[in-house]
Amino acid sequence: MAKEIQSNLPLEIYPRSGSGKNEAYRTRQANLIPAVVYGPKIGKEKGQSNSTGIAVCLDPRNFILVYQSKGRTTLVDLALKEGAPAELQGSKVLIKDLQTHTLKRDVVHVDILQLDLTQALRVSVPLKFVGKAKGLADGGILSIVSRQAEIKCLPADIPHEIEVDVSDLGVNESIHIHQLSEKLKDSKYEFIFDADYTLCAIVPPEEEKAAATVAADAAAAGAAAPAAGGAAPAAAAPAADAKKDAKK
Repeated sequence: MAKEIQSNLPLEIYPRSGSGKNEAYRTRQANLIPAVVYGPKIGKEKGQSNSTGIAVCLDPRNFILVYQSKGRTTLVDLALKEGAPAELQGSKVLIKDLQTHTLKRDVVHVDILQLDLTQALRVSVPLKFVGKAKGLADGGILSIVSRQAEIKCLPADIPHEIEVDVSDLGVNESIHIHQLSEKLKDSKYEFIFDADYTLCAIVPPEEEKAAATVAADAAAAGAAAPAAGGAAPAAAAPAADAKKDAKK
């Protein structure tokens, strides 16, 4: 029950008097997160296009709960608090981007995308690798190459994540984006890709052992080189003594 309530949790929007670094600083000092809402409908009610978006702020506790449950690929409803811009009422949005403090890791700014539910959009969706590859029983190792894929669909059809079943993968076998696209061709979304890149593969452990052996040999060769170089002057010493004897 708790998970269900959390999944329906709206993103609370509070008013912000303006934009700019000074206003953002004051917002953070008030223990709120400065944010901007962008979108195709922003400003249209007033007969103008507001390309800079609408400055708002968020409650950190509410934002973290919403972000943890929905991430950047699930539609979010807005809950307007007193004074929040009325034109955002009823909006469906995506959490588009966020910035965090370098040291504290606190969220310091959020970009929110207001959606037109009738227009398809491109979005990157996380991949979830499921199943136990049969190649693991033969000593293979699962190597994940790509953890997300780009798709195009209507906002309401964006999946929270896309599952990739690796159960049938044997050693030296892989799954490419075109295979996943073909398998899910009847889905409500379309995969977007220019090249057929690898999503995951089962690699033999010998490859890792070989790489480790090459590295060890290279290290040994590097350690031996100075010793060989230092031996040369010692070998020349008898020749110098021979010259002295000749002079005598």
